[in-house]
Amino acid sequence: MKALDILKVTCDSLLKIVDEAESLPLSDEFQDKIITFGKALDEIKNNDDISIINELSESLKELSEEAHPSLYDCNTLKIIAILIEKLAGNMQTEDWDGEFGLTSTYKVFELNDDKYHVVNARYTSRFDPDNPMLLIDCRNIDDFEDFINKETGISNLILGLLCGLDRKKTYKIILLGSSLISNSEIELESRVEFIKLNAVMQGKVLFKPQEYVYNPVNITVKYDPSINYYQFADIVSVMNEYNIHKNILDKYLRIYQVIENYMYKCQICEMCDDFSYRKISIRDFKNLSEKLASKELDALKCLLKGCASVMIDSVSLEDHIANKWKSIIDANRDLKSNTATLMRKLGISSGCPTYSSSTSNQILLLTGKLIYQIRCTIVHDKVNEHHITYDNLDIWTKTLLETFLMPCMELIVYGLIFNSNSVVMYQQREINLY
Repeated sequence: MKALDILKVTCDSLLKIVDEAESLPLSDEFQDKIITFGKALDEIKNNDDISIINELSESLKELSEEAHPSLYDCNTLKIIAILIEKLAGNMQTEDWDGEFGLTSTYKVFELNDDKYHVVNARYTSRFDPDNPMLLIDCRNIDDFEDFINKETGISNLILGLLCGLDRKKTYKIILLGSSLISNSEIELESRVEFIKLNAVMQGKVLFKPQEYVYNPVNITVKYDPSINYYQFADIVSVMNEYNIHKNILDKYLRIYQVIENYMYKCQICEMCDDFSYRKISIRDFKNLSEKLASKELDALKCLLKGCASVMIDSVSLEDHIANKWKSIIDANRDLKSNTATLMRKLGISSGCPTYSSSTSNQILLLTGKLIYQIRCTIVHDKVNEHHITYDNLDIWTKTLLETFLMPCMELIVYGLIFNSNSVVMYQQREINLY
């Protein structure tokens, strides 16, 4: 079939909106829209006038702004309008007198299971060009329109989709492919992942990163001549990258690098405390090596225990964090419930305590567990374990990171730089070997 013939089939289907609207009590304004819409359909169907295809698309968009379930689904009508608008642009570069194949070779498969985490993507093989596949997430019209407008050489898929869509249906996820594809769930889920894998191999971004939109930590800063700030010069580079990154998971890993730096720096500081009056020994090196080889979570606990009493703006670090827990997590029932769910996924069995039933130190150490385990779930993708990505980052985990964990991490990073302490600050620049 030629493209114009396929478009006429679509017009026939859309004309039913005009026919069915006659028996409905509609406003005069909406009736006028229906009349304009019907005229555009007639011009294409009866006079082969494809020059007004843009008008048809605009008319469809206007209709979709007003809900009439007995005539159409608003979202589906918007999708049809976008597809027709794309066809109008394609007319400038493609031969509409050429054959586009039979639309019966395409079939629309509805995928209404949220497990697919679907985005908009397509697959076309140079070895089998007659069997392309198109994956569409109908739940976000703006993303769909952006995707369709960027794609080229897909008129055959658009025409196949136009013929396969039911204007009255509400679609969540659509797979458009050969009518020979089995309708079994196993084959459909395999094809969905195949299309996504092919897309990422081609460098496509399927899941948009979520940005961190929280104000930076605000503590009182005053130059202290007793502190040699040069020892923190490497922190500037890492936190500069932290500020450059806008996407929340990337920022999290950057600031964790500084926390990790502190974990091992505190071990060195502890060992160096008594070197001002004696020489370093082989045993000291051995003890330090054993401490640095300890488990990362143990090293983080050691850091937090050491800095718990550091005063920041006349309040101890552990009280700062406990107060944040009280005002952010305890105060939001939904956030607390979802934090408890996340903790179970992370293997933190202690649950989600309330401020009133816990000491500040307990909340500080629990915060440390969350900081560490979330870092692990971002970095590691182990089989059958929870793994956080932009694909599955839910609003509650994002809220936990944004309003509590990352501000606490910033407080630790900067609080231990701008407030004198022996936890991560070297008291001397050199140690004696002899």
